[in-house]
Amino acid sequence: MELDHFGIGYENYDSLTTTNLATVIEADFTADDVASTLADTGYEPDGSYRGYDVYSRSDVRRRAAVRDGVIVWASAYRHDDPDIEATIDAGHGHSRQYHEASEAFAAVTDAVGASRLLYIGGSHPGLNSGIAELGADAFRIDDGVAYQLLIEWYENASAGSEDQMQRALEQQQHELTKEAKTIDIKDDGHFATVTARVPTQPGRERDPMDDLPQITWGGRFDAATRTVTLRHEAGESADSDLICYDIDTPEDRGEVEKKPLWPDQHTVSAGDETTVDLSDEPTAEGISVVYGPLDDVSFRMLFTLPLEADR
Repeated sequence: MELDHFGIGYENYDSLTTTNLATVIEADFTADDVASTLADTGYEPDGSYRGYDVYSRSDVRRRAAVRDGVIVWASAYRHDDPDIEATIDAGHGHSRQYHEASEAFAAVTDAVGASRLLYIGGSHPGLNSGIAELGADAFRIDDGVAYQLLIEWYENASAGSEDQMQRALEQQQHELTKEAKTIDIKDDGHFATVTARVPTQPGRERDPMDDLPQITWGGRFDAATRTVTLRHEAGESADSDLICYDIDTPEDRGEVEKKPLWPDQHTVSAGDETTVDLSDEPTAEGISVVYGPLDDVSFRMLFTLPLEADR
């Protein structure tokens, strides 16, 4: 998930937790640090909640609750049911915890334990997903050795034999990272567990398609002139050859045609903005900032702005 930039940087995060409601960032920073970054963006102060300063914006509905060391961020584009208040309430113990309501969730979280990277949800490893109630995908580091851990939880059935699970992994190769080695498979009735050793690469070069620049994007649609202004508001600089746009229309829904946003410069940095003329696109419904080379099919969606007259 691509997050807005709050003046901290991914490399300084102590933890990052994402649910369907919000994303929670924990790190060593002050609320004033974040406020100074947001001051140069479209975020505006929007009151407070349980000791958090709240900021919001409307181009794409986003809200951030900030206090020293913690940010709770929700986006209408990134979260299914954005709700920073419910997330804060849960953190304060004012609402029932999910592990108290779901036996499967409690079992999976207990089994997977502390991890550097953890996903728990319905889109789980494909060992026997037809009968699995919940799954997890995690990475952990023990004594300098990295491991990937896949877990499925079955309420009433087994995942099958280890041979069957091995065949399932071979058919679903994307479930394990391509660097995985020394794969171990276990089944103890309720759980199927796959553990794979993953070589660490502390000195590897940054892959621009895997490690995207963290940027806060803003956009404004002028219905009278049929133009969209897109702005890099805060965050890392990016290679302009990788920053493109795609126009969303009913005719090409689901298709992406990348066009350069800043063709006349090498780098896109905070404060840069550009205007796209949509007068020849009468059916356009939105515009997306797309990350990826023009001559390559690979891409990542960074930001999508719906075209509405009040934006």
